[in-house]
Amino acid sequence: MYLLGLIAFISYFLESIFGFGGTVVFLGLGGLTNDFKEVLLLAIYVALIASGTVIFQQRKEMPWGHLKRLTLPFLPGLVIGTLLIDMLASVWLLKLFALVMIGNSLQSLLYPQFEAPRMFRMGCLVTGGFIQGLFSCGGPFVLMGYRHEFKNKSDLRITMASFFFATNLWKLIQNSATTGSALPVLESYWWTAFPVIAAMYAGYWVHKRISEKHFKVGMTIGILLIGVALLLR
Repeated sequence: MYLLGLIAFISYFLESIFGFGGTVVFLGLGGLTNDFKEVLLLAIYVALIASGTVIFQQRKEMPWGHLKRLTLPFLPGLVIGTLLIDMLASVWLLKLFALVMIGNSLQSLLYPQFEAPRMFRMGCLVTGGFIQGLFSCGGPFVLMGYRHEFKNKSDLRITMASFFFATNLWKLIQNSATTGSALPVLESYWWTAFPVIAAMYAGYWVHKRISEKHFKVGMTIGILLIGVALLLR
């Protein structure tokens, strides 16, 4: 029990700094100590708590324009992924998505001037919705398709948090109305909210002090490491 709380703290401390990646780390580490499907369902709850904390911290910076542009390509995949969570949520499917993450992040590091075609960026948003529905970790794909639209690191952080909050709330409601498989897990691990909230405040302190340049490099390296970790899991 205490180990899972520590994993939640570490995972969402990183997300608080860079605006994404916490759920992927939580699934990767939590899946080593607990049943993967149980951790997958718990991730809906802890991600909801984490993004809600960010919204409270940056409540005066709500990015309504970004959210409107992201919703249309993202929503269909989210609904389908959530419906299929009990059938398709396997580690092997994550490995396939990991290869795309690795390729895109290597391109960003080695050829930063290259701009991916609009069709590819739109495809990343659609795929991100599907991954968010299945695994609650569609953030890397959203960034692959949309990161050039953000003004700065804080704009990225609050946008991703607002997006994660809305999608995970949707997932929780949809799951409760269909299979209800997430509710028993939430009842057992409701207390994980406390280490997650602590992690979001600790990470926000670091976020405000890191430079924009280091933030962008760290974000790209983060996507690369996430892809490698998922591939080797």
